[in-house]
Amino acid sequence: MNPMKNSRIVRLAAGLLAGNTIAHASLFTETFDTYPLGALPGSYTTESSWEVYDDPSFGAGSQVARGVGSQNNLMTSFTPKALAVGLTISLQFDYRYTGVPIAIPQGNFIRFGLYDSHGTASYADDTGFHADITHFDNSAPGTGGFYQLRQESNSVDLFAGLLLDNQPGVLTAPPPDSDGSTLFIQPKSVSDGTTVHTARLEIRREVVGMTLALYVDDFTTPKVSGFTGTTLTSFDTLLLEKPAETATLPALHIDNLVVDASPVPEPEAYAGAFAAGALGYALWRRRGSKLAGLS
Repeated sequence: MNPMKNSRIVRLAAGLLAGNTIAHASLFTETFDTYPLGALPGSYTTESSWEVYDDPSFGAGSQVARGVGSQNNLMTSFTPKALAVGLTISLQFDYRYTGVPIAIPQGNFIRFGLYDSHGTASYADDTGFHADITHFDNSAPGTGGFYQLRQESNSVDLFAGLLLDNQPGVLTAPPPDSDGSTLFIQPKSVSDGTTVHTARLEIRREVVGMTLALYVDDFTTPKVSGFTGTTLTSFDTLLLEKPAETATLPALHIDNLVVDASPVPEPEAYAGAFAAGALGYALWRRRGSKLAGLS
Protein backbone atom coordinates (compact mmCIF):
# COMPACT_ATOMS: atom_id res chain seq x y z
CA MET A 1 0.00 0.00 0.00
CA ASN A 2 1.23 3.52 -0.84
CA PRO A 3 2.81 4.95 2.36
CA MET A 4 1.43 8.44 1.65
CA LYS A 5 -2.08 7.07 1.15
CA ASN A 6 -1.69 4.99 4.28
CA SER A 7 -0.72 8.12 6.23
CA ARG A 8 -3.75 10.01 4.88
CA ILE A 9 -6.07 7.21 6.05
CA VAL A 10 -4.54 7.39 9.51
CA ARG A 11 -5.05 11.17 9.69
CA LEU A 12 -8.60 10.95 8.31
CA ALA A 13 -9.58 8.23 10.75
CA ALA A 14 -8.09 10.10 13.68
CA GLY A 15 -9.96 13.24 12.65
CA LEU A 16 -13.26 11.40 12.41
CA LEU A 17 -12.73 9.87 15.83
CA ALA A 18 -11.91 13.25 17.32
CA GLY A 19 -15.09 14.76 15.88
CA ASN A 20 -17.31 11.85 16.89
CA THR A 21 -20.10 12.74 19.35
CA ILE A 22 -22.91 10.85 20.99
CA ALA A 23 -26.22 12.58 21.81
CA HIS A 24 -27.06 11.95 25.46
CA ALA A 25 -30.65 12.80 26.33
CA SER A 26 -30.84 14.38 29.77
CA LEU A 27 -34.55 14.97 30.21
CA PHE A 28 -34.76 16.48 33.68
CA THR A 29 -32.46 17.52 36.53
CA GLU A 30 -33.19 19.10 39.91
CA THR A 31 -30.93 19.98 42.84
CA PHE A 32 -33.40 22.32 44.67
CA ASP A 33 -30.57 24.85 45.01
CA THR A 34 -32.44 27.65 43.23
CA TYR A 35 -35.33 27.84 45.72
CA PRO A 36 -35.34 29.92 48.92
CA LEU A 37 -34.99 27.86 52.08
CA GLY A 38 -38.38 27.03 53.54
CA ALA A 39 -40.15 27.55 50.20
CA LEU A 40 -42.29 25.04 48.38
CA PRO A 41 -40.63 23.85 45.15
CA GLY A 42 -42.74 25.84 42.75
CA SER A 43 -42.35 23.70 39.64
CA TYR A 44 -43.93 20.64 41.24
CA THR A 45 -47.42 19.43 41.94
CA THR A 46 -47.52 18.36 45.57
CA GLU A 47 -50.33 16.55 47.30
CA SER A 48 -49.04 17.63 50.68
CA SER A 49 -46.32 19.77 52.14
CA TRP A 50 -42.74 19.81 50.97
CA GLU A 51 -40.17 22.46 51.74
CA VAL A 52 -36.65 23.32 50.66
CA TYR A 53 -34.18 22.57 53.43
CA ASP A 54 -30.41 22.69 53.95
CA ASP A 55 -28.86 19.27 54.57
CA PRO A 56 -25.04 19.12 54.61
CA SER A 57 -25.22 15.31 54.57
CA PHE A 58 -25.59 15.68 50.80
CA GLY A 59 -22.57 17.99 50.61
CA ALA A 60 -21.67 21.43 51.91
CA GLY A 61 -24.42 23.93 51.10
CA SER A 62 -26.73 21.30 49.60
CA GLN A 63 -30.41 22.17 49.52
CA VAL A 64 -32.91 19.33 49.46
CA ALA A 65 -36.66 18.79 49.32
CA ARG A 66 -38.03 17.71 52.71
CA GLY A 67 -41.41 16.07 53.19
CA VAL A 68 -43.20 17.68 56.12
CA GLY A 69 -46.82 16.55 55.75
CA SER A 70 -48.93 13.41 55.47
CA GLN A 71 -48.80 11.23 52.32
CA ASN A 72 -46.14 13.40 50.73
CA ASN A 73 -46.24 13.16 46.95
CA LEU A 74 -44.03 15.07 44.56
CA MET A 75 -44.82 15.19 40.85
CA THR A 76 -43.45 17.05 37.86
CA SER A 77 -43.49 16.69 34.09
CA PHE A 78 -40.68 16.82 31.53
CA THR A 79 -40.53 16.99 27.74
CA PRO A 80 -42.16 13.79 26.47
CA LYS A 81 -39.64 11.13 25.56
CA ALA A 82 -40.52 8.57 22.90
CA LEU A 83 -38.67 5.44 23.91
CA ALA A 84 -37.43 3.55 20.88
CA VAL A 85 -36.75 -0.18 21.01
CA GLY A 86 -33.48 -0.86 22.77
CA LEU A 87 -33.37 2.42 24.69
CA THR A 88 -33.63 2.94 28.45
CA ILE A 89 -35.19 5.72 30.49
CA SER A 90 -34.24 6.11 34.14
CA LEU A 91 -35.21 8.02 37.28
CA GLN A 92 -32.44 8.51 39.84
CA PHE A 93 -32.23 10.48 43.10
CA ASP A 94 -30.43 10.66 46.42
CA TYR A 95 -32.39 10.22 49.65
CA ARG A 96 -31.89 10.26 53.39
CA TYR A 97 -34.16 9.77 56.38
CA THR A 98 -33.48 11.98 59.40
CA GLY A 99 -34.18 8.99 61.62
CA VAL A 100 -34.48 5.26 61.03
CA PRO A 101 -37.99 4.69 59.63
CA ILE A 102 -40.29 3.06 62.12
CA ALA A 103 -42.34 -0.02 61.32
CA ILE A 104 -45.92 1.10 60.90
CA PRO A 105 -48.21 0.57 57.92
CA GLN A 106 -47.76 3.29 55.29
CA GLY A 107 -44.86 4.66 57.30
CA ASN A 108 -41.57 3.20 56.12
CA PHE A 109 -41.32 3.03 52.34
CA ILE A 110 -40.35 5.18 49.38
CA ARG A 111 -42.27 4.78 46.12
CA PHE A 112 -41.28 6.40 42.84
CA GLY A 113 -42.04 5.96 39.16
CA LEU A 114 -42.12 7.17 35.57
CA TYR A 115 -45.39 7.64 33.70
CA ASP A 116 -47.09 8.61 30.48
CA SER A 117 -49.77 11.20 31.24
CA HIS A 118 -51.33 10.73 27.79
CA GLY A 119 -51.47 14.50 27.49
CA THR A 120 -54.23 15.05 30.04
CA ALA A 121 -54.37 16.70 33.45
CA SER A 122 -56.16 13.69 34.92
CA TYR A 123 -54.06 11.27 36.97
CA ALA A 124 -56.60 8.51 36.40
CA ASP A 125 -55.36 7.72 32.88
CA ASP A 126 -51.62 7.75 33.68
CA THR A 127 -49.73 4.57 32.87
CA GLY A 128 -46.22 3.62 33.90
CA PHE A 129 -44.00 1.68 36.27
CA HIS A 130 -42.85 2.33 39.80
CA ALA A 131 -40.48 0.94 42.41
CA ASP A 132 -40.77 0.46 46.17
CA ILE A 133 -38.05 0.45 48.80
CA THR A 134 -39.61 -0.82 52.03
CA HIS A 135 -37.64 -0.71 55.26
CA PHE A 136 -39.52 -3.20 57.45
CA ASP A 137 -41.60 -6.26 56.76
CA ASN A 138 -44.91 -6.96 58.49
CA SER A 139 -44.42 -3.90 60.71
CA ALA A 140 -41.58 -5.66 62.56
CA PRO A 141 -38.27 -3.84 63.07
CA GLY A 142 -35.24 -5.94 62.25
CA THR A 143 -37.07 -8.26 59.88
CA GLY A 144 -36.21 -6.35 56.73
CA GLY A 145 -38.61 -5.43 53.99
CA PHE A 146 -38.57 -5.72 50.21
CA TYR A 147 -37.70 -4.14 46.91
CA GLN A 148 -40.48 -4.14 44.37
CA LEU A 149 -41.17 -3.21 40.76
CA ARG A 150 -44.75 -2.80 39.64
CA GLN A 151 -46.77 -1.82 36.62
CA GLU A 152 -49.37 0.84 37.25
CA SER A 153 -52.44 1.83 35.29
CA ASN A 154 -52.95 5.17 37.06
CA SER A 155 -51.40 7.45 39.66
CA VAL A 156 -54.54 8.38 41.55
CA ASP A 157 -56.38 7.09 44.58
CA LEU A 158 -60.10 7.90 44.41
CA PHE A 159 -60.20 8.86 48.07
CA ALA A 160 -56.84 10.54 48.60
CA GLY A 161 -56.01 12.14 45.25
CA LEU A 162 -52.52 12.09 43.77
CA LEU A 163 -50.84 8.88 44.86
CA LEU A 164 -48.89 6.01 43.46
CA ASP A 165 -51.81 3.68 44.13
CA ASN A 166 -51.92 3.82 47.91
CA GLN A 167 -50.84 0.26 48.65
CA PRO A 168 -49.30 -0.72 52.00
CA GLY A 169 -45.54 -0.96 51.85
CA VAL A 170 -45.00 -3.35 54.75
CA LEU A 171 -46.55 -6.64 53.71
CA THR A 172 -44.70 -9.90 53.22
CA ALA A 173 -46.05 -9.96 49.69
CA PRO A 174 -47.45 -6.73 48.29
CA PRO A 175 -51.06 -6.61 47.11
CA PRO A 176 -51.84 -6.41 43.41
CA ASP A 177 -51.96 -3.01 41.79
CA SER A 178 -55.26 -1.52 40.68
CA ASP A 179 -54.84 -3.27 37.34
CA GLY A 180 -54.17 -6.60 39.06
CA SER A 181 -50.45 -6.71 38.36
CA THR A 182 -47.86 -7.44 40.99
CA LEU A 183 -44.65 -7.71 39.04
CA PHE A 184 -41.37 -8.40 40.83
CA ILE A 185 -40.34 -8.54 44.46
CA GLN A 186 -37.08 -9.26 46.28
CA PRO A 187 -36.57 -9.47 50.07
CA LYS A 188 -34.66 -6.66 51.73
CA SER A 189 -32.67 -7.61 54.79
CA VAL A 190 -31.74 -4.33 56.48
CA SER A 191 -32.87 -0.78 57.05
CA ASP A 192 -31.19 2.02 55.12
CA GLY A 193 -30.58 3.98 58.33
CA THR A 194 -30.01 7.72 58.14
CA THR A 195 -27.14 8.00 55.67
CA VAL A 196 -27.45 9.21 52.07
CA HIS A 197 -28.40 6.56 49.51
CA THR A 198 -28.98 6.65 45.76
CA ALA A 199 -31.89 4.88 44.09
CA ARG A 200 -32.26 4.31 40.36
CA LEU A 201 -35.22 2.91 38.41
CA GLU A 202 -34.43 1.80 34.85
CA ILE A 203 -37.03 1.00 32.19
CA ARG A 204 -35.84 -0.47 28.90
CA ARG A 205 -38.14 -0.91 25.91
CA GLU A 206 -37.80 -4.22 24.13
CA VAL A 207 -39.29 -5.31 20.79
CA VAL A 208 -42.25 -6.49 22.85
CA GLY A 209 -42.55 -5.48 26.49
CA MET A 210 -40.23 -3.76 28.95
CA THR A 211 -37.26 -4.79 31.10
CA LEU A 212 -37.27 -3.18 34.55
CA ALA A 213 -34.52 -2.85 37.16
CA LEU A 214 -34.13 -1.16 40.54
CA TYR A 215 -30.68 -0.26 41.86
CA VAL A 216 -29.79 1.13 45.28
CA ASP A 217 -26.20 2.36 45.78
CA ASP A 218 -24.78 -0.56 43.78
CA PHE A 219 -25.31 0.13 40.06
CA THR A 220 -23.80 -3.15 38.91
CA THR A 221 -26.32 -5.60 40.34
CA PRO A 222 -30.01 -4.65 40.56
CA LYS A 223 -31.85 -5.24 43.83
CA VAL A 224 -34.77 -6.56 41.78
CA SER A 225 -35.41 -6.86 38.05
CA GLY A 226 -37.73 -8.50 35.56
CA PHE A 227 -39.61 -8.37 32.29
CA THR A 228 -43.23 -7.49 31.56
CA GLY A 229 -45.05 -7.92 28.25
CA THR A 230 -46.66 -4.50 28.63
CA THR A 231 -45.12 -1.94 26.27
CA LEU A 232 -45.05 1.81 26.85
CA THR A 233 -43.62 4.01 24.12
CA SER A 234 -43.52 7.41 25.81
CA PHE A 235 -42.85 8.96 29.24
CA ASP A 236 -43.39 12.52 30.44
CA THR A 237 -44.01 12.47 34.22
CA LEU A 238 -42.16 11.51 37.38
CA LEU A 239 -43.80 10.87 40.75
CA LEU A 240 -42.27 10.25 44.15
CA GLU A 241 -44.22 9.32 47.25
CA LYS A 242 -43.19 9.52 50.87
CA PRO A 243 -45.63 7.70 53.17
CA ALA A 244 -47.53 9.18 56.09
CA GLU A 245 -45.50 11.80 57.93
CA THR A 246 -46.16 13.01 61.45
CA ALA A 247 -44.07 14.53 64.22
CA THR A 248 -43.16 11.03 65.38
CA LEU A 249 -41.82 9.91 62.00
CA PRO A 250 -38.48 10.92 60.49
CA ALA A 251 -38.50 13.32 57.57
CA LEU A 252 -37.41 12.14 54.13
CA HIS A 253 -34.91 14.32 52.27
CA ILE A 254 -34.62 14.12 48.47
CA ASP A 255 -31.93 15.61 46.24
CA ASN A 256 -30.35 15.33 42.79
CA LEU A 257 -33.39 14.15 40.86
CA VAL A 258 -32.40 13.09 37.34
CA VAL A 259 -34.44 11.64 34.49
CA ASP A 260 -32.20 10.40 31.70
CA ALA A 261 -32.40 8.43 28.49
CA SER A 262 -29.67 6.16 27.20
CA PRO A 263 -27.31 7.55 24.55
CA VAL A 264 -28.66 7.80 21.01
CA PRO A 265 -26.07 7.56 18.22
CA GLU A 266 -26.06 10.56 15.88
CA PRO A 267 -24.99 10.23 12.22
CA GLU A 268 -21.43 11.22 13.07
CA ALA A 269 -21.32 8.31 15.51
CA TYR A 270 -21.56 5.97 12.57
CA ALA A 271 -18.71 7.93 11.00
CA GLY A 272 -16.84 7.26 14.22
CA ALA A 273 -17.41 3.54 13.83
CA PHE A 274 -16.07 3.75 10.27
CA ALA A 275 -13.13 5.79 11.52
CA ALA A 276 -12.21 3.17 14.09
CA GLY A 277 -12.25 0.50 11.43
CA ALA A 278 -10.26 2.62 9.00
CA LEU A 279 -7.68 3.46 11.64
CA GLY A 280 -7.28 -0.19 12.58
CA TYR A 281 -6.93 -1.21 8.96
CA ALA A 282 -4.35 1.47 8.26
CA LEU A 283 -2.28 0.59 11.28
CA TRP A 284 -2.45 -3.06 10.32
CA ARG A 285 -1.22 -2.29 6.81
CA ARG A 286 1.53 -0.03 8.17
CA ARG A 287 2.70 -2.81 10.52
CA GLY A 288 2.62 -5.26 7.63
CA SER A 289 4.75 -2.94 5.50
CA LYS A 290 7.35 -2.61 8.27
CA LEU A 291 7.53 -6.35 8.77
CA ALA A 292 7.95 -6.84 5.02
CA GLY A 293 10.86 -4.39 5.05
CA LEU A 294 12.56 -6.35 7.81
CA SER A 295 12.31 -9.67 6.06
